[in-house]
Amino acid sequence: MVLEKIYRGMENGAETIQGNFEEVVTKNDDQEISGVKNFLKSPLVTGMKLVDEGNFQISVIDGKEGQLSGTALNGKLVGFGNTVGNLLGDTGQIPVTVNKTTHEAIVNTDGYYAILIQSWCQPVGTVDGFWYYNFVKNGVRAGGEDRIAGWGSNAWKNRNDGFGIYCSRLKKGDRLGAIIETSITGQILSCGIKTAAFIRLQD
Repeated sequence: MVLEKIYRGMENGAETIQGNFEEVVTKNDDQEISGVKNFLKSPLVTGMKLVDEGNFQISVIDGKEGQLSGTALNGKLVGFGNTVGNLLGDTGQIPVTVNKTTHEAIVNTDGYYAILIQSWCQPVGTVDGFWYYNFVKNGVRAGGEDRIAGWGSNAWKNRNDGFGIYCSRLKKGDRLGAIIETSITGQILSCGIKTAAFIRLQD
């Protein structure tokens, strides 16, 4: 079966549309139409997935609320909570899991990853200075565009929430997290990573 392309301004467009329709369904009488009526199973899209799950996998991980607090947190590592769910695609491979002791995310499968991360910081009272989260691989800054959140000002006292994306090729066994870079020495009520989505793209 071959369907003809429809384009603006074509001659006999109505006839072409009708012809395409009759290729897909057949009118038996004035009341009944036979043939495929489900769009997802029609010849127009048969064999083509609107989203091909085989092309990527996703691990979604929650945060560890109240993970860090106190003073002098510059250089401290922050990690993740627990794996919420995975979209495995055709491969059946789980891209990332979490070490429940260190709260680092552990890469299970080599690949190019796009990582979306939410984070926060809540000071006690009023503080001055800057606060950054930098993405970490195997205990050190990952390099490249590794700053995933940052803010700073004089006299800020409310909770700040950040969102960042880190993209890189990662290897099985890589340990992932974030490190705090700050000039603030005052009391922090809580800070850390809220949630993260690890999207592994096929090469």
